[in-house]
Amino acid sequence: MKTRWFLVTMVLILGAAMVAHAVTITDGGFKAPTWVGIGMDQDQLFLKWDTVPGALAYYIWRSETSGSGYKHIGYARISRFVDKAGLVEGNTYYYVLTAINSEFDETPYSEERSFQYGMSSEEKE
Repeated sequence: MKTRWFLVTMVLILGAAMVAHAVTITDGGFKAPTWVGIGMDQDQLFLKWDTVPGALAYYIWRSETSGSGYKHIGYARISRFVDKAGLVEGNTYYYVLTAINSEFDETPYSEERSFQYGMSSEEKE
């Protein structure tokens, strides 16, 4: 991990102000989780992903809109999570994951995965 300093100039009506701002940048070694899959059993969705080297925990994010509107719904210390809160049969849910390391760096969102709750594999096809 590197910390880089950037000089940001803010132009005000009466003049300019200069502010130095630190930004933490990860060097590509700490990457977003990769999905294994999502499955359903009874009234629960089971999310599974590959372990990320260096990750202490994972945040799980869900939306009812593809590509945006993700809300944090939980965290896991292992590479799986059970989602059962507020799911409505027939709705499609979109999930992304992030990983957190010991320095509290958070990865970007993982690739998005979706699941239509309450529909068996045969009904989806």
